[in-house]
Amino acid sequence: MKFKVFFVLTILSLVITGCFEKRLPSDAVVAYVGSVTISKSDFIAALEVSKIGYDISDIIKQDKAIKKRVLSQLLEEEIVISNANVKGFIYSDDEFVKDLQKVEKEYPDGVLAKLLEENAITYDTWKTRFKKEREFKNAVDFLIADEIRFSINEIKKGYLKYCKDFSLKMKDIKNDINIRKKVMERLREKKSSIVYTKIFENLKKNTPIKINHKVWLILLKKQF
Repeated sequence: MKFKVFFVLTILSLVITGCFEKRLPSDAVVAYVGSVTISKSDFIAALEVSKIGYDISDIIKQDKAIKKRVLSQLLEEEIVISNANVKGFIYSDDEFVKDLQKVEKEYPDGVLAKLLEENAITYDTWKTRFKKEREFKNAVDFLIADEIRFSINEIKKGYLKYCKDFSLKMKDIKNDINIRKKVMERLREKKSSIVYTKIFENLKKNTPIKINHKVWLILLKKQF
């Protein structure tokens, strides 16, 4: 399931005086989310991976927009993960290893390495981002789990909608377990998105967020 990034970063004004340092240490803090920090290295890793699939011309044209989108994504991830952790969520190293092995098996021999090489991304950078993205997805699932329930009426409407979309009859669904699974997957995806939006908006309001504007402006202007 894909989740839309709902947290939109807006910077109304930045008044920075003095000279900017030409180089920032990798652990320079870009933002604070509660007690968690997002460092320059976190941001750069996410930025590099986010550019997979972009043409170089598009990257240049959309440089600042991409960076803002990446920071917004990182803020959302930390808001969700930190709040899920408070409620008992844990993404273990064993779970990560299983997830990593699973996704690597989806690529034929050498394809992943070639993809990363073509985009000038190291395996370690990709792995770091993959881990955070999987942790985020699992944290979302953890937070919305108790809210995903369906009434008989909702299921019936889901069946009718599926029949209409694929020119089927109700008896086709009743006689095919795979179709019933697909109907429930559609219902779950739709409700999950609605529930997540509501939960995230509440978490965002109650999680202290602070952008280090000096560091952020340097990263926003710098070409990577």
